[in-house]
Amino acid sequence: MNPKMVIPPTVIMLVKMFGVDLSLYKDILESTWLAALLLSILTMAFIYSVILKKQDNQKITVNQPSFGSEKPITEILTICEYDQQECQKSIFQTVIGASVSYWLYSSYGFFFPPLLQTVLIPMTLYTSPLFQIHCRGEMPVGDYARPFKDNSGFLAEMV
Repeated sequence: MNPKMVIPPTVIMLVKMFGVDLSLYKDILESTWLAALLLSILTMAFIYSVILKKQDNQKITVNQPSFGSEKPITEILTICEYDQQECQKSIFQTVIGASVSYWLYSSYGFFFPPLLQTVLIPMTLYTSPLFQIHCRGEMPVGDYARPFKDNSGFLAEMV
């Protein structure tokens, strides 16, 4: 079972069970959330620079989803181009998620989105194939073979 499926409900359950008032820890929550977000974005920027330095020109075939059509679009990309796209997509998803969480937190005082993101953003980065390949030196085979499995969204974890 994927830890990302277990940790969020466990954190919520523990906070509710012990009656923790998160508003008392507002400063700590804000600083750790910001630190996790900045660390993740800086790590993704580092990965992007590593991708640009490698300039791997081996070709791969990628099926991109096509909106409005049932057939996916087939593209032939170099590994460098594909990894750049995946890194940009990861940065975009992180920023959008953080923006929504910040809006919920600042507008309505919801503490759970930033609390969960403090844990989940680094976990998602660590388990990403780009981090495993370019930072940890894993070989791009098996779960890390390109094109990567699409793990965006809750339903992707269920399949």
